[in-house]
Amino acid sequence: MSKKEKDPNDWREQLMDKYPAIFQGRDDDPYQRGSLIGFGLCVGDGWQVILESLCSQLNQIYRNHGVNCVAAQVKEKFGGLRFYYDIDIDEDRVEVRTAWWKPALTWLMDWRRLWRKPKCTQNIARRYMSLCRNAGVKYLQKKGDKGIDLTPPVYIDMNRYMGEIEGAVAYAENLSYHICESCGSTTDVKTEGPGWIHTLCGVCRKADEAERKKRKD
Repeated sequence: MSKKEKDPNDWREQLMDKYPAIFQGRDDDPYQRGSLIGFGLCVGDGWQVILESLCSQLNQIYRNHGVNCVAAQVKEKFGGLRFYYDIDIDEDRVEVRTAWWKPALTWLMDWRRLWRKPKCTQNIARRYMSLCRNAGVKYLQKKGDKGIDLTPPVYIDMNRYMGEIEGAVAYAENLSYHICESCGSTTDVKTEGPGWIHTLCGVCRKADEAERKKRKD
């Protein structure tokens, strides 16, 4: 099985071309354990305006802060838009902050050199890292040849940026329940079945039911 051929005139392909940083895995083969975004944007034409607005906001966040939202999968599920993503950080541009536990890690590193008890020290350091993660502080740390390197890493307060990203994605997903996925109308829109649940306006729902009845006959 192979990927669906790309249509350069399709707004989905044009949108992914416009924002390559967001759709980094679009050329991966999803059947070869690649990114699921390789399947493309699996939504109807009616949600084009939602995705265009969302990508514009995410791109602006990336330009302002250096924190990029990389799409992992975009599809319709239970009648609503689903935008799954990962976070990619540009270390040269993102604002770095010092966490409260940096001096403690520095002391632990010196203590390990002095008393030569790496196992005990690493366990304590892991506990500090766990507390840091729970506080919403992200750290970038490379693993050395001899295990965990206790040299104080780069600290990034992700709460400042994740609020903007999560808010933009949540707004787009909630908005999809009020816009017809087929035509983009906002009149008489309902999210219902039978069978596969869709968010459609009255006109598109009648056309969908007629097409389904025709296939059944």
